[in-house]
Formats: sequence, structure tokens, C-alpha cells
Amino acid sequence: MEDGFAILRHAIRMIFHDIWATLRITVGPVLLAVVAMVGIFMTVGAPGRMRHTIGLRPDYSDPAMTLALLLGVVVAMVCITWMSVAWHRYALLSEPPGPVLPRWRGAEVWSYILAALKLAALALVLLIPAMFALGVLIAPFTRWDGAMMIIGTLLQIALTVFFLRLSLILPAAALGKPLSLGASWSATRGMLGAIATVAAAFLLMQLLNQGLARGGLLSGLLALALSWFSVTLSLSVLTTLYGARIEGRALT
Repeated sequence: MEDGFAILRHAIRMIFHDIWATLRITVGPVLLAVVAMVGIFMTVGAPGRMRHTIGLRPDYSDPAMTLALLLGVVVAMVCITWMSVAWHRYALLSEPPGPVLPRWRGAEVWSYILAALKLAALALVLLIPAMFALGVLIAPFTRWDGAMMIIGTLLQIALTVFFLRLSLILPAAALGKPLSLGASWSATRGMLGAIATVAAAFLLMQLLNQGLARGGLLSGLLALALSWFSVTLSLSVLTTLYGARIEGRALT
């Protein structure tokens, strides 16, 4: 039976096993997304348009800026998905990245996006009524900040555990082996404590990142590096869970 620390150790070991390959997979697509989004916004003259809209009525909408924002979101989503697919295939199939960028897998990228949208739709359907019900339940405790902090922490860990158990559909999509939400949930049965440990580690990194982001230049650079590590670790954890629970691999 896997434990949370073993999952984290294995996931971290995959990141640093070949750091140059890891960087080619995870940094290139992000940089391309940034460059593309800057190009999109400069094309529509975003700086000038933003100055022009200052002081206008709150409901003013600039169609060009709206289109640029939508295109930016699409570009970012595609590039992040490209990176994610490449990471899962590198770790599970030993598929090496290209000399500078990961290999492009159009069909798998599209499948991954659809799987991610499925998770997002589930979150929308389940979380809105759940949050409403939770708000009613915790209303008596709103006067105590300590109680609210504890409840918020436990809730965030619980939500992370819930979606990690369902998220094995993502590496499955990257491999071209579709997996249902039910199969992902069943495969992670009996791992509540292990996945909760992983979720708590993610929460600690998030809190540390928020603290670093409030500092100066050095703290900001450290926050950026920690953000990269957190994203890469989340992909590596999903890969580790898929390999252990779907493919039956040992956590060596």
C-alpha cells in the first residue's frame, strides 16, 4: 500500500532524474505561451486601449481586448496541456522530449483538454450546491477566525483529495487510453490518507508561495521557482498515481 510520503518522494525523484529533460518539457511551452500572449495583446494595442478606457463607465467593453483575452486563455490552455501530455508520456512511456521543446501530440492534447473540461464541469455541478450547504453549516462559527481557518484548511485538503482521486483520467488521456471517472475513483480506493498527505503538502507549498510573493525581487524569483516546482510536482504526482494504481508499478 502506497503512503503519501512515498508518492511525493517518487514524484520528486522523477523531476530531478533528468533535470534537463524536465526543463525542456515544462519551461518551453510556458515561455511560448507568455510570448504568444504578449504578442496578442500588443497586436491589439492593449497598453493604449487600457489607458483609453480609464475613467469610462464600469460597463464599458472593448471587443478587441475581449477577443485578445479569450485568445490568450486558449493559447495558455493549449500550451499547458501540451506540457502536461509530454510529461505524462515522458514519465510513463519514456518518450523523450525534442532538443528544445516537447513533442507535439495533437490528438492527445485534445483528449486531455476534454478530460480537463469534464473535471471542470463536475466541479461546477457539485461544488456550487456543496459550498452553499457548507455555508449554512459553518454560519455559527463565522465569528471565530481560528475556527474558520481550520475549516477552510480542511475543506481545501478535502477538495484536493476529491479531485486527485478523479484526475487519473488526465494521464490516461495523455497516453491515448481513455479512463472513466468511476474507474479513476475505484483505482484510488483505500488511498485517502496517502492522498490527503499529498494534498497537505500542496497546501503548504501554496502558503509558502504566497508569503514569498509579498517580498522583494529575490523573494519573487523564489516564488516563481516554487510555482514551477509545484506545477511540475502536481503532474508528477498524477503520473505516479496512474503508474501505481492503473499500471501496477512499484514506487521504487
